Amino acid sequence: MNGVRRGIPGATTGPGPLAAPWSLKPCIAYLMIDFGRPMAWFPPLGLIKPGMLVGIWGFAAVLSRGMRREIPRPLWYMLAFLLPMAFNVPFAVNNALALWGFEDFAILILGGVLPLAMLPRDLRDVRQLATVYVLCHVPTAIHALMHAGVGVGGWMGDENDVALALNAAIGVGVYLLIETRGFFRRLLLGGSLGVMVAGVVATKSRGGFVGFATLGLYMLLVGPKRGRILLAIVLAAVCLAAFAPPAYWAEVRSIDGAEKKGDTGEQRFYFWGMAWRMFLDHPIVGVGTNNYGIVAPAYESRERAEFEGEHIWGRVAHSLYFTLIPEQGLVGIAIFSALVI
Repeated sequence: MNGVRRGIPGATTGPGPLAAPWSLKPCIAYLMIDFGRPMAWFPPLGLIKPGMLVGIWGFAAVLSRGMRREIPRPLWYMLAFLLPMAFNVPFAVNNALALWGFEDFAILILGGVLPLAMLPRDLRDVRQLATVYVLCHVPTAIHALMHAGVGVGGWMGDENDVALALNAAIGVGVYLLIETRGFFRRLLLGGSLGVMVAGVVATKSRGGFVGFATLGLYMLLVGPKRGRILLAIVLAAVCLAAFAPPAYWAEVRSIDGAEKKGDTGEQRFYFWGMAWRMFLDHPIVGVGTNNYGIVAPAYESRERAEFEGEHIWGRVAHSLYFTLIPEQGLVGIAIFSALVI
């Protein structure tokens, strides 16, 4: 605890990310690659597989420290989730997609989450990593503003994914701004938050709006510094009302459409219904990672598929939960629930 206490004052006035201790370098590299996505701005960089390289670096850094700290329980659940994913590979309809999903998740956990959980030594290290994490989303927000809400590629290509990523970074950035003392750091964080909120608006993502509103409600009800959080929410609401274009509000208002075929809500219920029936037929371990869209044609409406040409092959469920339920079954549901709890 003494080390943590000593880290508190220096967190707001200490060295920047480039001056971070060597043990944090793999974590910083991971955040910059996975969230900053430099490969999108300089495509030749992607030829050397930077995500895999920083993952190997991070995993090797954890091993070199000899696991001096106990692995946190949530991380054990993430590692446990690899077991049903691996088990499903030979039984999935599309083995390749199931294998690639398992590999991606393994690299994420072992090369990203594990180092982030094990390598920071004190609160100062955590604050440095949080700052890097927030700032890495600024290029993503700028890209969304310049390209009608579309992301930089990879897992942040779709507008909904961009809004999700930016909302998460906004939540962290607000608390960093509240506790930061230096004027220039406050200016940097405040400006970054403004750009990211504008990026969320640029996506015109209805889910992004729901996520943004839910984030504010969660921080107000659960988090600390509620008076300042309320002030930030009011400021954000005023800015949205004043500067968000009419097209954004028109898109947001369409979220409640579920009566007519083709409405957003109606389509979601259609996808989720297929996911539920898929789960009932494969309740224990599911159909396999990334296989919802492969198996879905067996559950789609004949009328919609044959007479209206609305085929579901390769589509996604548009829900974390209705992807988890059919793809991983009760085993995956149990592990995921334990992780959330």
